[in-house]
Amino acid sequence: MPSNLENKVNQLELEKQDLSSLNEAMKSLIITNSTLHQKALQQKSIEFQKVLDIIPSMVGYWDKDLLNRFANKAYTSWFGITPEQMFGKHIQFLLGDDLYHSNLPHIEAVLRGEAQTFGRTIPVPDSDEVRYSVAEYIPDIQDGQLQGFYVQVADITMLKRAEDAIKERIEEAHQTEDQMLASLNALSLVRDNETGNHVIRTQHYVKAIATRLFAMGKYPDQINEQKIDLLFRAAPLHDIGKVGIPDSILQNPSKLDDDEWATMKTHTTIGESVLSAANLQYQNKKTIIGTAIKIAGGYHEHWDGSGYPRGLVGEAIPVAARIMAIADVYDALVSKRVYKQQWTHEQAASEIISMRGTKFDPVIVDAFIAEQNNILEIAQQYRDA
Repeated sequence: MPSNLENKVNQLELEKQDLSSLNEAMKSLIITNSTLHQKALQQKSIEFQKVLDIIPSMVGYWDKDLLNRFANKAYTSWFGITPEQMFGKHIQFLLGDDLYHSNLPHIEAVLRGEAQTFGRTIPVPDSDEVRYSVAEYIPDIQDGQLQGFYVQVADITMLKRAEDAIKERIEEAHQTEDQMLASLNALSLVRDNETGNHVIRTQHYVKAIATRLFAMGKYPDQINEQKIDLLFRAAPLHDIGKVGIPDSILQNPSKLDDDEWATMKTHTTIGESVLSAANLQYQNKKTIIGTAIKIAGGYHEHWDGSGYPRGLVGEAIPVAARIMAIADVYDALVSKRVYKQQWTHEQAASEIISMRGTKFDPVIVDAFIAEQNNILEIAQQYRDA
Protein backbone atom coordinates (compact mmCIF):
# COMPACT_ATOMS: atom_id res chain seq x y z
CA MET A 1 0.00 0.00 0.00
CA PRO A 2 1.22 3.43 -0.68
CA SER A 3 2.42 5.30 2.36
CA ASN A 4 0.86 8.50 3.52
CA LEU A 5 3.85 10.40 2.08
CA GLU A 6 3.37 8.85 -1.35
CA ASN A 7 -0.31 9.72 -1.22
CA LYS A 8 0.58 13.36 -0.49
CA VAL A 9 3.07 13.46 -3.39
CA ASN A 10 0.53 12.00 -5.78
CA GLN A 11 -2.06 14.53 -4.63
CA LEU A 12 0.37 17.44 -5.15
CA GLU A 13 1.20 16.18 -8.66
CA LEU A 14 -2.46 16.13 -9.53
CA GLU A 15 -2.95 19.63 -8.14
CA LYS A 16 0.12 20.78 -10.09
CA GLN A 17 -1.34 19.36 -13.30
CA ASP A 18 -4.66 21.03 -12.55
CA LEU A 19 -2.88 24.38 -11.92
CA SER A 20 -0.86 23.96 -15.11
CA SER A 21 -4.05 23.26 -17.09
CA LEU A 22 -5.72 26.29 -15.48
CA ASN A 23 -2.70 28.49 -16.29
CA GLU A 24 -2.72 27.37 -19.91
CA ALA A 25 -6.42 28.04 -20.08
CA MET A 26 -5.93 31.55 -18.65
CA LYS A 27 -3.11 32.21 -21.13
CA SER A 28 -5.33 31.10 -23.95
CA LEU A 29 -8.12 33.32 -22.65
CA ILE A 30 -5.76 36.31 -22.36
CA ILE A 31 -4.42 35.74 -25.87
CA THR A 32 -7.93 35.37 -27.20
CA ASN A 33 -9.06 38.54 -25.39
CA SER A 34 -5.99 40.43 -26.61
CA THR A 35 -6.70 39.38 -30.18
CA LEU A 36 -10.30 40.43 -29.79
CA HIS A 37 -9.12 43.73 -28.30
CA GLN A 38 -6.75 44.36 -31.19
CA LYS A 39 -9.48 43.56 -33.66
CA ALA A 40 -11.79 45.92 -31.81
CA LEU A 41 -9.15 48.64 -31.95
CA GLN A 42 -8.61 48.05 -35.64
CA GLN A 43 -12.35 48.20 -36.20
CA LYS A 44 -12.52 51.44 -34.20
CA SER A 45 -9.63 52.82 -36.25
CA ILE A 46 -11.44 51.93 -39.48
CA GLU A 47 -14.61 53.52 -38.20
CA PHE A 48 -12.68 56.61 -37.07
CA GLN A 49 -11.06 56.90 -40.50
CA LYS A 50 -14.47 56.63 -42.13
CA VAL A 51 -15.67 59.48 -39.94
CA LEU A 52 -12.61 61.57 -40.86
CA ASP A 53 -13.24 60.85 -44.53
CA ILE A 54 -16.74 62.30 -44.48
CA ILE A 55 -16.02 65.49 -42.53
CA PRO A 56 -15.21 68.63 -44.56
CA SER A 57 -12.14 69.52 -42.46
CA MET A 58 -8.79 68.44 -43.88
CA VAL A 59 -6.88 66.21 -41.46
CA GLY A 60 -3.54 64.44 -41.82
CA TYR A 61 -0.57 63.06 -39.93
CA TRP A 62 3.12 63.22 -40.84
CA ASP A 63 5.92 61.42 -39.03
CA LYS A 64 9.15 63.10 -37.96
CA ASP A 65 10.73 62.19 -41.32
CA LEU A 66 7.91 64.15 -43.00
CA LEU A 67 6.37 61.01 -44.47
CA ASN A 68 2.58 60.82 -44.60
CA ARG A 69 0.93 58.26 -42.31
CA PHE A 70 -2.66 59.39 -42.71
CA ALA A 71 -4.71 61.89 -44.70
CA ASN A 72 -8.47 61.99 -45.05
CA LYS A 73 -10.20 62.36 -48.41
CA ALA A 74 -10.96 66.06 -47.92
CA TYR A 75 -7.25 66.74 -47.48
CA THR A 76 -5.99 64.78 -50.48
CA SER A 77 -8.81 65.73 -52.83
CA TRP A 78 -7.99 69.40 -52.28
CA PHE A 79 -4.69 68.64 -54.01
CA GLY A 80 -6.29 66.41 -56.64
CA ILE A 81 -4.92 63.07 -55.38
CA THR A 82 -6.16 60.09 -53.29
CA PRO A 83 -5.14 59.02 -49.75
CA GLU A 84 -3.49 55.94 -51.28
CA GLN A 85 -1.34 58.15 -53.52
CA MET A 86 -0.41 60.26 -50.51
CA PHE A 87 0.44 57.53 -48.00
CA GLY A 88 4.15 57.18 -47.30
CA LYS A 89 5.05 60.16 -49.46
CA HIS A 90 7.17 63.09 -48.30
CA ILE A 91 5.23 66.25 -47.51
CA GLN A 92 6.99 67.98 -50.41
CA PHE A 93 5.16 65.57 -52.75
CA LEU A 94 1.87 67.05 -51.58
CA LEU A 95 2.82 70.71 -51.39
CA GLY A 96 5.09 71.03 -54.38
CA ASP A 97 8.42 72.84 -54.33
CA ASP A 98 7.18 76.42 -54.01
CA LEU A 99 4.57 75.81 -51.30
CA TYR A 100 6.90 73.42 -49.46
CA HIS A 101 9.64 76.05 -49.20
CA SER A 102 7.20 78.76 -48.16
CA ASN A 103 5.87 76.44 -45.41
CA LEU A 104 9.32 75.24 -44.39
CA PRO A 105 9.70 77.66 -41.43
CA HIS A 106 6.44 76.30 -39.97
CA ILE A 107 7.50 72.70 -40.63
CA GLU A 108 10.86 73.25 -38.94
CA ALA A 109 9.10 74.89 -35.98
CA VAL A 110 6.64 72.01 -35.45
CA LEU A 111 9.55 69.52 -35.63
CA ARG A 112 10.97 71.46 -32.66
CA GLY A 113 7.71 70.83 -30.85
CA GLU A 114 6.19 74.25 -31.51
CA ALA A 115 2.54 74.34 -32.63
CA GLN A 116 1.91 76.48 -35.70
CA THR A 117 -1.15 78.27 -37.08
CA PHE A 118 -0.86 80.25 -40.31
CA GLY A 119 -2.67 81.27 -43.47
CA ARG A 120 -1.59 80.28 -46.93
CA THR A 121 -2.56 80.65 -50.57
CA ILE A 122 -2.57 77.52 -52.71
CA PRO A 123 -2.69 77.55 -56.54
CA VAL A 124 -5.39 75.37 -58.11
CA PRO A 125 -3.77 72.78 -60.46
CA ASP A 126 -4.21 73.61 -64.16
CA SER A 127 -5.93 76.89 -63.33
CA ASP A 128 -5.19 80.57 -62.70
CA GLU A 129 -7.32 80.46 -59.56
CA VAL A 130 -6.04 80.17 -56.01
CA ARG A 131 -7.51 78.78 -52.81
CA TYR A 132 -7.13 80.23 -49.35
CA SER A 133 -6.64 78.20 -46.20
CA VAL A 134 -5.67 78.35 -42.54
CA ALA A 135 -3.37 75.50 -41.50
CA GLU A 136 -2.60 74.21 -38.02
CA TYR A 137 0.43 72.00 -37.26
CA ILE A 138 0.22 70.21 -33.89
CA PRO A 139 3.28 68.30 -32.61
CA ASP A 140 2.77 64.67 -31.50
CA ILE A 141 5.05 64.21 -28.49
CA GLN A 142 5.12 60.90 -26.59
CA ASP A 143 7.39 60.22 -23.60
CA GLY A 144 9.21 63.44 -24.37
CA GLN A 145 10.01 62.42 -27.94
CA LEU A 146 8.54 63.94 -31.09
CA GLN A 147 6.85 61.25 -33.17
CA GLY A 148 5.42 63.49 -35.87
CA PHE A 149 2.71 66.10 -36.19
CA TYR A 150 -0.97 66.40 -36.94
CA VAL A 151 -2.20 68.75 -39.63
CA GLN A 152 -5.60 70.37 -39.79
CA VAL A 153 -6.46 72.68 -42.68
CA ALA A 154 -9.57 74.84 -43.04
CA ASP A 155 -10.59 75.91 -46.53
CA ILE A 156 -11.53 79.59 -46.24
CA THR A 157 -11.75 80.29 -49.97
CA MET A 158 -15.48 81.04 -49.92
CA LEU A 159 -15.10 83.16 -46.80
CA LYS A 160 -12.21 85.10 -48.37
CA ARG A 161 -14.16 85.69 -51.59
CA ALA A 162 -17.19 86.84 -49.60
CA GLU A 163 -14.95 89.13 -47.57
CA ASP A 164 -13.45 90.59 -50.75
CA ALA A 165 -16.93 91.12 -52.19
CA ILE A 166 -18.03 92.90 -49.01
CA LYS A 167 -14.94 95.11 -49.09
CA GLU A 168 -15.69 95.97 -52.71
CA ARG A 169 -19.29 96.89 -51.85
CA ILE A 170 -18.11 98.99 -48.90
CA GLU A 171 -15.61 100.79 -51.12
CA GLU A 172 -18.34 101.47 -53.68
CA ALA A 173 -20.60 102.79 -50.90
CA HIS A 174 -17.79 105.04 -49.64
CA GLN A 175 -17.23 106.39 -53.14
CA THR A 176 -20.93 107.09 -53.52
CA GLU A 177 -21.02 108.79 -50.13
CA ASP A 178 -17.94 110.85 -50.98
CA GLN A 179 -19.56 112.02 -54.21
CA MET A 180 -22.72 112.93 -52.33
CA LEU A 181 -20.69 114.77 -49.68
CA ALA A 182 -18.90 116.77 -52.34
CA SER A 183 -22.24 117.81 -53.82
CA LEU A 184 -23.71 118.68 -50.42
CA ASN A 185 -20.62 120.67 -49.44
CA ALA A 186 -20.80 122.62 -52.70
CA LEU A 187 -24.50 123.31 -52.09
CA SER A 188 -23.77 124.45 -48.54
CA LEU A 189 -21.06 126.88 -49.62
CA VAL A 190 -23.23 128.43 -52.35
CA ARG A 191 -25.85 129.53 -49.83
CA ASP A 192 -23.61 130.19 -46.81
CA ASN A 193 -22.95 133.81 -45.91
CA GLU A 194 -19.69 132.80 -44.22
CA THR A 195 -16.37 132.38 -46.03
CA GLY A 196 -15.08 129.06 -47.28
CA ASN A 197 -12.32 129.23 -44.71
CA HIS A 198 -14.91 129.22 -41.93
CA VAL A 199 -15.82 125.68 -42.98
CA ILE A 200 -12.16 124.61 -43.00
CA ARG A 201 -11.39 126.22 -39.64
CA THR A 202 -14.40 124.79 -37.82
CA GLN A 203 -13.65 121.39 -39.32
CA HIS A 204 -10.16 121.45 -37.81
CA TYR A 205 -11.35 122.91 -34.49
CA VAL A 206 -13.79 120.02 -34.17
CA LYS A 207 -11.05 117.47 -34.84
CA ALA A 208 -8.68 119.11 -32.34
CA ILE A 209 -11.29 119.20 -29.57
CA ALA A 210 -12.48 115.64 -30.26
CA THR A 211 -8.89 114.35 -30.28
CA ARG A 212 -8.30 116.00 -26.91
CA LEU A 213 -11.48 114.43 -25.50
CA PHE A 214 -10.24 111.04 -26.72
CA ALA A 215 -6.87 111.61 -25.02
CA MET A 216 -8.68 112.63 -21.81
CA GLY A 217 -10.73 109.43 -21.92
CA LYS A 218 -14.00 111.36 -22.03
CA TYR A 219 -17.13 109.97 -23.70
CA PRO A 220 -15.31 106.73 -24.72
CA ASP A 221 -18.50 105.24 -26.16
CA GLN A 222 -18.90 108.20 -28.50
CA ILE A 223 -15.36 109.40 -29.18
CA ASN A 224 -12.78 107.15 -30.81
CA GLU A 225 -10.43 107.41 -33.80
CA GLN A 226 -13.06 106.28 -36.30
CA LYS A 227 -15.68 108.68 -34.97
CA ILE A 228 -13.18 111.56 -34.91
CA ASP A 229 -12.73 110.99 -38.65
CA LEU A 230 -16.52 110.99 -39.13
CA LEU A 231 -16.74 114.27 -37.19
CA PHE A 232 -14.00 115.86 -39.28
CA ARG A 233 -15.69 114.93 -42.55
CA ALA A 234 -19.21 115.77 -41.38
CA ALA A 235 -18.40 119.16 -39.84
CA PRO A 236 -18.50 121.17 -43.11
CA LEU A 237 -22.22 120.37 -43.46
CA HIS A 238 -23.26 122.01 -40.19
CA ASP A 239 -24.92 124.98 -41.92
CA ILE A 240 -26.37 123.22 -44.96
CA GLY A 241 -29.88 124.11 -43.76
CA LYS A 242 -29.24 127.67 -44.87
CA VAL A 243 -30.16 126.52 -48.39
CA GLY A 244 -33.77 126.97 -47.26
CA ILE A 245 -33.35 130.48 -45.82
CA PRO A 246 -34.35 133.44 -48.05
CA ASP A 247 -31.55 135.73 -49.29
CA SER A 248 -33.29 138.71 -47.69
CA ILE A 249 -32.57 137.17 -44.29
CA LEU A 250 -29.34 135.34 -45.02
CA GLN A 251 -27.63 138.41 -46.52
CA ASN A 252 -29.12 141.00 -44.19
CA PRO A 253 -26.23 142.91 -42.55
CA SER A 254 -28.52 144.39 -39.90
CA LYS A 255 -29.90 142.78 -36.77
CA LEU A 256 -32.78 140.45 -37.60
CA ASP A 257 -36.25 141.18 -36.23
CA ASP A 258 -38.19 138.53 -34.32
CA ASP A 259 -39.90 137.05 -37.37
CA GLU A 260 -36.68 136.98 -39.37
CA TRP A 261 -34.84 135.39 -36.47
CA ALA A 262 -37.55 132.73 -36.13
CA THR A 263 -37.11 131.92 -39.82
CA MET A 264 -33.32 131.91 -39.48
CA LYS A 265 -33.46 129.34 -36.68
CA THR A 266 -35.24 126.88 -38.96
CA HIS A 267 -31.97 126.25 -40.79
CA THR A 268 -31.25 123.57 -38.15
CA THR A 269 -34.30 121.45 -38.93
CA ILE A 270 -34.00 122.17 -42.65
CA GLY A 271 -30.44 120.87 -42.48
CA GLU A 272 -31.63 117.72 -40.75
CA SER A 273 -34.26 117.17 -43.45
CA VAL A 274 -31.86 117.71 -46.35
CA LEU A 275 -29.26 115.38 -44.86
CA SER A 276 -31.82 112.77 -43.82
CA ALA A 277 -33.07 112.57 -47.40
CA ALA A 278 -29.49 112.09 -48.58
CA ASN A 279 -28.90 109.43 -45.91
CA LEU A 280 -31.91 107.24 -46.79
CA GLN A 281 -29.89 104.87 -48.96
CA TYR A 282 -27.50 104.08 -46.11
CA GLN A 283 -29.94 103.49 -43.22
CA ASN A 284 -26.95 103.75 -40.91
CA LYS A 285 -26.40 106.39 -38.24
CA LYS A 286 -22.67 105.68 -38.26
CA THR A 287 -22.12 107.19 -41.72
CA ILE A 288 -20.63 110.63 -42.27
CA ILE A 289 -24.02 111.98 -43.25
CA GLY A 290 -25.55 110.35 -40.17
CA THR A 291 -23.07 112.29 -38.04
CA ALA A 292 -23.78 115.49 -40.01
CA ILE A 293 -27.49 115.13 -39.21
CA LYS A 294 -26.73 115.16 -35.49
CA ILE A 295 -24.50 118.21 -35.88
CA ALA A 296 -26.86 120.24 -38.09
CA GLY A 297 -29.86 119.61 -35.87
CA GLY A 298 -28.14 120.08 -32.53
CA TYR A 299 -25.24 122.51 -32.61
CA HIS A 300 -27.44 125.46 -31.57
CA GLU A 301 -28.73 123.59 -28.52
CA HIS A 302 -27.41 124.79 -25.14
CA TRP A 303 -26.20 122.69 -22.23
CA ASP A 304 -28.77 124.32 -19.91
CA GLY A 305 -31.68 123.77 -22.33
CA SER A 306 -31.99 127.36 -23.53
CA GLY A 307 -30.99 126.62 -27.14
CA TYR A 308 -32.93 125.66 -30.25
CA PRO A 309 -34.62 123.98 -32.10
CA ARG A 310 -35.77 121.54 -29.37
CA GLY A 311 -34.44 122.95 -26.11
CA LEU A 312 -32.43 119.80 -25.38
CA VAL A 313 -30.57 119.65 -22.08
CA GLY A 314 -27.11 118.30 -21.22
CA GLU A 315 -26.19 114.91 -22.62
CA ALA A 316 -29.45 114.71 -24.56
CA ILE A 317 -27.58 116.90 -27.06
CA PRO A 318 -25.39 114.70 -29.34
CA VAL A 319 -21.68 114.95 -28.50
CA ALA A 320 -20.90 115.85 -32.12
CA ALA A 321 -23.25 118.84 -31.88
CA ARG A 322 -21.81 119.92 -28.52
CA ILE A 323 -18.31 119.97 -30.00
CA MET A 324 -19.44 121.90 -33.08
CA ALA A 325 -21.23 124.44 -30.87
CA ILE A 326 -17.92 125.58 -29.35
CA ALA A 327 -16.06 125.45 -32.66
CA ASP A 328 -18.70 127.56 -34.41
CA VAL A 329 -18.98 130.20 -31.68
CA TYR A 330 -15.21 130.53 -31.34
CA ASP A 331 -14.77 131.04 -35.07
CA ALA A 332 -17.59 133.57 -35.21
CA LEU A 333 -15.97 135.56 -32.38
CA VAL A 334 -12.44 135.66 -33.85
CA SER A 335 -13.67 136.47 -37.39
CA LYS A 336 -14.49 139.94 -38.73
CA ARG A 337 -18.01 140.37 -40.09
CA VAL A 338 -19.94 143.34 -41.48
CA TYR A 339 -21.99 143.41 -38.30
CA LYS A 340 -19.12 142.93 -35.76
CA GLN A 341 -15.45 143.48 -35.09
CA GLN A 342 -12.92 140.67 -34.81
CA TRP A 343 -12.16 139.48 -31.27
CA THR A 344 -8.75 138.33 -30.10
CA HIS A 345 -8.17 134.69 -29.29
CA GLU A 346 -7.92 135.55 -25.60
CA GLN A 347 -11.25 137.38 -25.65
CA ALA A 348 -12.99 134.56 -27.48
CA ALA A 349 -11.53 131.90 -25.17
CA SER A 350 -12.59 133.91 -22.12
CA GLU A 351 -16.13 134.22 -23.50
CA ILE A 352 -16.38 130.46 -24.05
CA ILE A 353 -15.05 129.74 -20.57
CA SER A 354 -17.68 132.11 -19.12
CA MET A 355 -20.40 129.95 -20.69
CA ARG A 356 -19.05 126.68 -19.28
CA GLY A 357 -21.99 124.75 -17.86
CA THR A 358 -24.64 127.09 -19.31
CA LYS A 359 -24.30 127.24 -23.07
CA PHE A 360 -21.53 124.66 -23.40
CA ASP A 361 -20.73 121.19 -22.05
CA PRO A 362 -18.15 121.74 -19.22
CA VAL A 363 -16.09 118.71 -20.29
CA ILE A 364 -15.84 119.94 -23.87
CA VAL A 365 -14.91 123.44 -22.67
CA ASP A 366 -12.07 121.83 -20.70
CA ALA A 367 -10.90 120.04 -23.86
CA PHE A 368 -11.07 123.35 -25.75
CA ILE A 369 -8.95 125.05 -23.08
CA ALA A 370 -6.38 122.25 -23.24
CA GLU A 371 -6.21 122.67 -27.04
CA GLN A 372 -6.00 126.49 -27.04
CA ASN A 373 -2.58 126.68 -28.65
CA ASN A 374 -3.60 124.29 -31.43
CA ILE A 375 -6.90 126.14 -31.92
CA LEU A 376 -5.04 129.45 -32.31
CA GLU A 377 -2.64 127.94 -34.86
CA ILE A 378 -5.59 126.66 -36.91
CA ALA A 379 -7.25 130.10 -36.81
CA GLN A 380 -4.06 131.75 -38.05
CA GLN A 381 -3.25 129.12 -40.67
CA TYR A 382 -6.70 129.35 -42.32
CA ARG A 383 -7.50 133.01 -41.64
CA ASP A 384 -9.56 134.92 -44.17
CA ALA A 385 -7.66 136.78 -46.85
